[in-house]
Amino acid sequence: MRPLLADFGLTPARFDFLAAVEIDCTQSGVQRSLGLARSTVCEMVARLEELGFVWRMKFRRTLMIFVTKKAKAFFQRAREALVNSGFVPTTVDDLVTFDDVERDTFVGRNAVEEICGMIRCAFGDRARGELYLWHPDEYLDALEYGPFVFSTNECAPDT
Repeated sequence: MRPLLADFGLTPARFDFLAAVEIDCTQSGVQRSLGLARSTVCEMVARLEELGFVWRMKFRRTLMIFVTKKAKAFFQRAREALVNSGFVPTTVDDLVTFDDVERDTFVGRNAVEEICGMIRCAFGDRARGELYLWHPDEYLDALEYGPFVFSTNECAPDT
């Protein structure tokens, strides 16, 4: 995955970070979505600012993160190439079914989700796990309402 994202100027961590900003543009919201320490989020925002991917502004006591047009373009191209193209879902399905076309991918995904949930719980992971489509119904919703691409982020003006 890393080499594919590198073509878009992103790392897996930056890709996830931008996906989290899409859901909640506050710095504390990104922290909750990813289950990261406050200092880690601050460092990531600072680095993304240096790269020209985000800018931030303080509104009262809340730090808001805004994504630049450059980042939106990279993120959309990466998501289209990796997620919306079916590359990632197909790879996950191949892994959970062990390349056996007779196995049910839904059962495999549920098993992986349950195991990951137990691991996250054991390690005290507080991330919300809402960044990517996982359940088949989510894919059906995406087909009906359009692919899940970078939103306009209602709280962020374009820059």
